[in-house]
Order: sequence, then C-alpha cells, then structure tokens
Amino acid sequence: MKPILFSTPMVQAILEGRKTMTRRVVKGMALGWLEDGFTPAFVSDSGNHGLCKYGKPGDVLWVRESMYQQWENGVYYSADHTEWEAADDYHYRNGTCSVPSIHMPKAACRLYLQITNVRAEKLQDISWDDAVAEGCPGYRPTQDEPTHQFQRLWQSINGPESWKANPWVWVVEFKQIDKP
Repeated sequence: MKPILFSTPMVQAILEGRKTMTRRVVKGMALGWLEDGFTPAFVSDSGNHGLCKYGKPGDVLWVRESMYQQWENGVYYSADHTEWEAADDYHYRNGTCSVPSIHMPKAACRLYLQITNVRAEKLQDISWDDAVAEGCPGYRPTQDEPTHQFQRLWQSINGPESWKANPWVWVVEFKQIDKP
C-alpha cells in the first residue's frame, strides 16, 4: 500500500462518490521515456517496470487527509468532521491544532482506494467525462463546464502557469474499498 495526498475538497468528493480519478504529474524515468517518444500506452503498461509511482491496477492506495484536534474533545477529519475513534491510543498533544495531510499517520487512515486503471496523457487532453470523474460537477447553466472547472482546480493546486505548461500526467482511476 502506498500513500496518496488529497486536499479536503477532494476527500469530500471521494466520500460523496463524485471523485473516481486523479491526475498527478509524471516524473522520473517515465517522463524521460515519454519525452524520448515512447508511446503513452507503452509507458502506462504495468509490465514495463512499474513506471507509475502510484501503482498499477489492483494496487491499493491509502488516503492522507488533513485532520485537526479540538482541545481535549478528540481528533477529527477536516473533510466531514468525523471523529477519529483511535485517537486516544495515539498520542496527540492537547490543544487546538491542525494536522496537514502530509503528517496524517497511517493509523488514522479511513479511505482506501483500489487502482482500476492507469494511463499517461497530456494534462489538457482531459475529457468532459474525466473532468466529472475528477470531482468537478456536471454542467449547469450557471457554471463553467467541468473541463474549465478542472483547469481552475489544477491551477489552484499547482500554480497559475501549470495548465499552460501542459505536462504529462498519470491518470489514476480508482474505486473506494474497505480497509484491506
């Protein structure tokens, strides 16, 4: 099992069943192969040295999400304010404090995602359906279409110039499962 970080809004989308896909920038050897002209299908093939650091279909990811402690009243998940029941066995300091997702202990994990598919593509090649699977709502007359919503989301996480850079990304599709 490997950890994967998600922001609070993305954890909320997973909990609501709206998010079944994530995109992460391709780095390392896989990026070199893509830049050298190897096809995305070749690089995404799980038989080719497991190039995606998140795993291959069938692998399980554990979600790191932000938490907070409310004095002596317990430790809660930021996404839905559900209390972490095992917090008493884990030595958190008393007082109000925030625990960023990067520091969430594995013992506090409540979300497990099984990878169903992995592929590489350019960021701007995202389809309408994929933007919806990323947790962006479907189109309503009062909103931008999902691909524009996803563009704004990507830029909020990765910086204002990140969309224009159009990097290669891993498209990791997943389904939520019970703790393995």
